[in-house]
Amino acid sequence: MSSATGRKGNGFHMRTVNGGTPERIPTADALAEMNNAMMQPGKRAVRTMSAAHSEARIVYKDNRGEVLLRPATSAEADMDVKPEAERYAPGDRVVVRPVSFDPEKRTHQVFREYTGTVVSWGSPHYYVRAERTDEYGEGVRPCRVHELRPAAADMTGTLPPFADDQDVRAVLSALRTAGVTLAALSTNPGSSCADGAFVTPEPGDGNTGVRVSYMIEGWVEETLKARKDAKRRAEERTARNAALDSYAEALRAAGWQVFHVASASTVTPRTMHLLVWPPASAQA
Repeated sequence: MSSATGRKGNGFHMRTVNGGTPERIPTADALAEMNNAMMQPGKRAVRTMSAAHSEARIVYKDNRGEVLLRPATSAEADMDVKPEAERYAPGDRVVVRPVSFDPEKRTHQVFREYTGTVVSWGSPHYYVRAERTDEYGEGVRPCRVHELRPAAADMTGTLPPFADDQDVRAVLSALRTAGVTLAALSTNPGSSCADGAFVTPEPGDGNTGVRVSYMIEGWVEETLKARKDAKRRAEERTARNAALDSYAEALRAAGWQVFHVASASTVTPRTMHLLVWPPASAQA
């Protein structure tokens, strides 16, 4: 069988183990692994392999599992890659994609992802504590680097595109000063959203003002559960009305103009959100 040869490129390959985070390695190392998997004696440890155009998928019989190799993109070739021991620091939040190897069946099982916090480094593992005790890897679990990726930051109070909007920032500041809890949206596995105030510019071209909503379980309108259950719907409306009334009181005290946007299609009072404008001094 002919050996693998690399096409001209940037000198790096990306190596992915069991579907985890790709690691950058020199192309020479990637081609050496491909050649070893195609020829004896290395071929004896390979269950299946396919390769073409400097890319390969190798499924090993041993605890290496499934390995994918591909040329790095220009951006991947230029990125700064730290040594494994310096990728994360104690206290860093990470997403764990845990992989378990069954030595008897000689197979791998990939479990559900969860969010955790790095405790320490002890070569070749990072020790990560799960944020929820009922997740796989309860307590502290040793993780290889390819099982980890940085956790995305939670979105608190607003969405990233609006974080620098002057009026949005001013409303968030007024709410924080009044002790209002801000909603938090999380995109990390195993993490939940926090209920509270959520602020965005009033949508639509030419519209002025800022929209202040009360978010419940990641929804600024009725949740799916509320739409299917009358009791839950009434509870959410009551909670939303009360929260928005308290936001209005806090913002009026800070000088903001406040308008309650209510639904005209419900028998019981239902405030959907607030529309607010800056104090007169801020508009001058």
